[in-house]
Amino acid sequence: MGMHPFSDEVVGIKIQVAMMLERAGLAKAAVEVLERTKGEIMGFVEGKDRGEGVIGVKIEKEEGEEKRKEVEEFEKQQRDKVLKKAVGIEMKLAELYSSDYIQDEKKAEAAQVAAVELCLKELHRRQSLGLPVGGGLEADNTEGWLNVTEIATALTDLAGRYTAQENYELSIPLQMRALNLLHTEEGDAPTCKQVVLLNSVAGCMAGQAQKPIRAEDPKKAKEQLFDAAEKWAQKALDVAARIQPPVRDEECDTSCVAATFNLGWLAEFQGKAKEAERLYGEAKSLSQGLGFEQGVSMADAALKRLTKN
Repeated sequence: MGMHPFSDEVVGIKIQVAMMLERAGLAKAAVEVLERTKGEIMGFVEGKDRGEGVIGVKIEKEEGEEKRKEVEEFEKQQRDKVLKKAVGIEMKLAELYSSDYIQDEKKAEAAQVAAVELCLKELHRRQSLGLPVGGGLEADNTEGWLNVTEIATALTDLAGRYTAQENYELSIPLQMRALNLLHTEEGDAPTCKQVVLLNSVAGCMAGQAQKPIRAEDPKKAKEQLFDAAEKWAQKALDVAARIQPPVRDEECDTSCVAATFNLGWLAEFQGKAKEAERLYGEAKSLSQGLGFEQGVSMADAALKRLTKN
């Protein structure tokens, strides 16, 4: 065929094969293809990073130095592109390992951790070389390395897993790193992704405050966590207020409901019943305006709980 083994076409075919196997209900076979493809990609990337010359193909002597330079330049461009695919493969592997077909949460978590580690390692490499954090090939419009939003997604996906496990100490730093990336990239024009993350941090801090705290003064540490949670939830609302359509979307609006509800819950937990009632009422009103039924039912349940107490 004459195609480079790490060209978009060849790597794409392997990924398509895995997708076809998954659709056929053959999740384990799909995993095998993806794991093998990921291993091949990482071998190629690591070779390029060691400064090896042409890796993917054999250059015959008669083809000359010009051909060698041409292939080396192609491989240099492909390095970023296939590394991006490797991150995507890790995230897909996490999904497959978590699926009903396999149900291996340990391997799913390991795949998500690997995706994040790839992102952070490349982030550090690019920063040390003075390259943009979010990649892309200047030579054309083809996407190269992950953009900032994609890196943040890998971080928040793993953070979400830790949050579900109530492992907030691991979740919060990942969310903070994602927030920092987005804030640096978006500057004075924040998107709803920041609002979602700010509220998630607030929720994690509130969750952490409910767990046993190892500190010299656990009561004071708990109060500090509640105070921090309130500030992060309020910041979510403040940032959302600066976002206008068309950038502002449903994600922003529902996150505002969640942040307001969280503020109500924090007030309730600290015995501030009137403040909690006001905030729950506000969350309900916002939900009704959006047609957000889940928000309405959550607020109603909270208000009913307050009345009983």
